[in-house]
Amino acid sequence: MAEPTEHGTPQPVPAQRSAGLAFVVLAAASAALLLFIPLMMLGYTIYVLLAVVNGVGLAWQSSVAMSYAFGGPLALLSLVLLVIPYRLFRAAGRRIGARQAVLWVGGLLAVWLVGVAAVWAWDSTSGFTGVAVRDALWYPVAFGVAAVIATFIVHRRAALVPVAFVGLLALVLSGTVRGQASIPFGAQEVHVVVTASEVRLDAVTVHAGDVYLVLDTPRSSVSFAQDALGPTEMPFQGSFDLLGCSDAQRAQDLGQIGPCGNVFKVTLPAGLYVLLGAIGEGPLSPPVHLEVVP
Repeated sequence: MAEPTEHGTPQPVPAQRSAGLAFVVLAAASAALLLFIPLMMLGYTIYVLLAVVNGVGLAWQSSVAMSYAFGGPLALLSLVLLVIPYRLFRAAGRRIGARQAVLWVGGLLAVWLVGVAAVWAWDSTSGFTGVAVRDALWYPVAFGVAAVIATFIVHRRAALVPVAFVGLLALVLSGTVRGQASIPFGAQEVHVVVTASEVRLDAVTVHAGDVYLVLDTPRSSVSFAQDALGPTEMPFQGSFDLLGCSDAQRAQDLGQIGPCGNVFKVTLPAGLYVLLGAIGEGPLSPPVHLEVVP
């Protein structure tokens, strides 16, 4: 039942409103959970398309196929299951009104998406986790685009905030605006040289903890993983490359940590690691090992 106001507009009774808000929270939470993997795959797809355009996609064909083989079906299943938050949203609308349901569900979802995009952008550009992964830079863009859509549905003018955020991310990713940081004094450095036939390291043993990998070969890319599986089946823990920036930007940021720099910070526990590299669209080099001791 709804209680009429002095203007004759029906308002939900307290019990209905409480139930409606509960459905709002459930709808927003379930939508956030189910959208996570599809948005990750969207970010990864952007990365793959740009890699192909830049002529480096063929070098990582097996890794890309593995990512879609595992993530693709999960993303499709998640999209199908979005019927669940939709029904929860409809249930909320019947109790607090359709417009209020849109404002609450859309608002909560937009805040969550912007938050995830901001944290992921900080993580990808500052080395928060200690692993520099180039494709991770496009995940916050995917979540930011979704935030723009969600906010636009709720309020068109409010959508300017996530639009500005996504624009800033685009500037960072293009190298127009980029952060820089130098290798700390006394830190462990490993210089990596990629050729058509091998990957060369100037040190094959380091201590566990922060390691700064310096990629000295232009237009090259390197992936690494713990040497627990064969090179053709191992899941890569991380990757880094010298793609996506102009030669002038690369020269300016040489020796720096950042989107256009050639230094990548990784945090490695003790173990044996394997690195594989490629130049442009060339084939993967034979693996080289890096031993991390306690």
